[in-house]
This record gives sequence, C-alpha cells and structure tokens, in this order.
Amino acid sequence: MQYITYSSQETLDLGYKIGKKLNKSDIIALNGDLGAGKTVIAKGIALALNVKEDVTSPTYNIICEYNGDLPFYHFDLYRISNYEEFELLGAEELVYGNGVSVIEWWERIED
Repeated sequence: MQYITYSSQETLDLGYKIGKKLNKSDIIALNGDLGAGKTVIAKGIALALNVKEDVTSPTYNIICEYNGDLPFYHFDLYRISNYEEFELLGAEELVYGNGVSVIEWWERIED
C-alpha cells in the first residue's frame, strides 16, 4: 500500500493509525529515500503501542528494541547488503517473535 502525507504531523498520525491496528508478529516494511519519513511513521506506530522511549533512527545500531503494549522492534537496514547479513544479526528471531517489527530499507532483504 502507498500513502502520501504532506507534513511530519500527518506522517506521525498515519503511523499512529497503523499502530492501533497491529498485533503480535505483524511486520511493517518501509522503503523510501533518506528523509522520506520512515522513522516518523515508526514513531507514530510506537506511540500507538504505548512505547514511552523516544524512537530515533537506529542506523548505527541496526536494531532497536522498545517496550510497550507489545515489544516494538525498529530495524534500519541501510547498512545491510543482503539477507545473509540480516540472518547473522539473529534478527529473524525478533521479526517472527511476539512483537511488532518495523523494518526500514526492507528492500535490502526482500529476496
């Protein structure tokens, strides 16, 4: 699905609406250029899940885990080249676990 928003607040609100519909083991895959609003969507989803911590881009950590109504896993795969690197992180266990996963730059592991 593709949505167009015209401000950070609209993007945050869209993320919140999406987050309110999510259940354990749901995966949200985001793509778009740098600065497109992927992390803002993730922040909105986190708000909907009652995550109290500030969600920031995990570019240097690749994976950030937050506590809320459900575990919230925020992935930024910008620095990942392929699925094998993703597997080496042990990330599959999180993605298919009991939380909600938001994956930025998902196309890097699309295959």
